[in-house]
Amino acid sequence: MPPTTRSRSRMQEPDDSPAESEHDSDELGCNASGICTFPSRLSYSLDELDEDTQDEIASIMFRDPPKCILQECRTREEGFIVFQVAELVQHSVRAIQPGSNCNLAPCNCDEHARTQRPCRHMLWLFDQITNQLVPTQKAPLTLTRGGYPSELGSLYDRINEFHLDMMAEALHSQEPLDTENDNRINPHRVQAIREMMASLNAAPAEDYRPDLFANPTKGKRVIKTRDLEGTIFRMLLRNDSFFQYFRSSLKYDELLRSPLKKLQWRMETAITKFDAFRLAPDQPSHGRFKDAQWCAGHLLDVDRQIKSIVVNKDRPYTNGEYYEIITLLLYMIREVVNRDDDVPQAVRSQRNLYYVLLGDRDRDFVTGTLNDIPPECLFPFTAEINNIIDTVNQIGYGIPDTYIHNLRKIVSHARHSSTRSPSGSKRSSGGQDSRAKRMK
Repeated sequence: MPPTTRSRSRMQEPDDSPAESEHDSDELGCNASGICTFPSRLSYSLDELDEDTQDEIASIMFRDPPKCILQECRTREEGFIVFQVAELVQHSVRAIQPGSNCNLAPCNCDEHARTQRPCRHMLWLFDQITNQLVPTQKAPLTLTRGGYPSELGSLYDRINEFHLDMMAEALHSQEPLDTENDNRINPHRVQAIREMMASLNAAPAEDYRPDLFANPTKGKRVIKTRDLEGTIFRMLLRNDSFFQYFRSSLKYDELLRSPLKKLQWRMETAITKFDAFRLAPDQPSHGRFKDAQWCAGHLLDVDRQIKSIVVNKDRPYTNGEYYEIITLLLYMIREVVNRDDDVPQAVRSQRNLYYVLLGDRDRDFVTGTLNDIPPECLFPFTAEINNIIDTVNQIGYGIPDTYIHNLRKIVSHARHSSTRSPSGSKRSSGGQDSRAKRMK
């Protein structure tokens, strides 16, 4: 089961809304140092670009910011990925593989053809993609003439490593539709709609309108008689433009989504796709599949991004916010430990997620992030961490001694902090054992 939330407080990190809200537009733009903040709230340095290009980008992103939606995306055999980005008309934006024979322009719009500089569609799309790939950081990214930051390296390769279907879901794109499958529902879109509508009703998302969201359907028609919320839900589900407009019009504090929820979605989606691979015995053990190596890459990146949220905070976090972080980290460890499959050694690195992340070598997975959290906040979780230690100690081929040592040290520091803190006894009363969750 996913982690539960004890506190309704949310991390006050920038949201990942693809378009600018009228309520916080003053946060966007370039400061005196030439650092520009885009609609995703990521900051970029334009120092590597010539003055004309800097002016062009400022004109595009701040004087008349794009209101785009991502409609669909596909991989092409010619060596590029094409994203269908639309304003009033559709434009094709391409992430081109380095060294490929593709001679197409990155975007097919007139603006890019005229200036040969990053156009509004490229800047908008690549900013959204970058927001999925980079951790929270205080230093600005360096924008290149390709319209994306140099820190990404090859944009094409980074998207391929992420996997295009994962990126499409993360950016709320509907995958390409056909006549037999045009009624399917994107579960990530459904969850985003539920969170938006629940926030406007001041209700917990998990409790809001179960009649609509327990078994969501587009319905035979958009209008749901005598049900305005049901009608809005169907409109948001069917219409990308309306979904984007609705979402971009919300204030940040009206959005229940947070960086942690985005990372939790990424972790759960990667594990779900890996499960489909590992539970299919006829799948080959090599090639570009969502195997253990691919899933481990996502989970390691999720861990890195959570660590960056903890380290780069611009204000003290509340106990409730730390509780959410710790809950997600321990949930991630449990999901990995529960995927210790008995498979032949020859395919262990493809099919055993536990082996790749924990059993092969000490990757500092989660433990490094836990070490950056105040030990007194970890005290209520000591029984759960000890439960994890007991479980991994029973696994046949074991786990690196350094990893077990680090977990035990975390427990020791947490317990020691509780004896020094007057409130420690209050936190431990009835909480430690009740919050510990047994491994399946």
